[in-house]
Amino acid sequence: MATPNNLTVDSYGIVDVSRGLVVLFVPHFRSPRWFIVQLGDAFDDVVFNVGGTKAAMPGAYLITGPHFTGRVPGEMTQVSMRTNIGFVAVRIAVAGSADLPDAVNEQRGFGLVPLHEYLVEGSRTRPSTTARSAFPNLVHPKTCRCSTESAQR
Repeated sequence: MATPNNLTVDSYGIVDVSRGLVVLFVPHFRSPRWFIVQLGDAFDDVVFNVGGTKAAMPGAYLITGPHFTGRVPGEMTQVSMRTNIGFVAVRIAVAGSADLPDAVNEQRGFGLVPLHEYLVEGSRTRPSTTARSAFPNLVHPKTCRCSTESAQR
């Protein structure tokens, strides 16, 4: 999992595919620049990387959960997670303060949207108006009424 630093511009998102599939759109950059997108599941396991030491790999990535059996539309690449909840972390290299505006501009080309919106609007989709998923309530371990076995998982 990526963590913040002072050499990259970072973006993070949580995905929930229990009520619908999600598309990650990775743009073509205007000039060569290192970046990485890490997609992971609720176990904090990175299940797929886009960019990094690989080629840039722009395009649409369909994020699916463990029970998906449908067809992947068009030219999308399927990224299957073991859980319905996951994360997306984007890191884009910045070559000093003068480069920051260009890096942020490249960052704006990424998108994370529900599949049904992407199929209508494509990469032009703006932030979703879809109802947000409620984040699970956090429970302090000392007040959790869970068995020792489930607490150790």
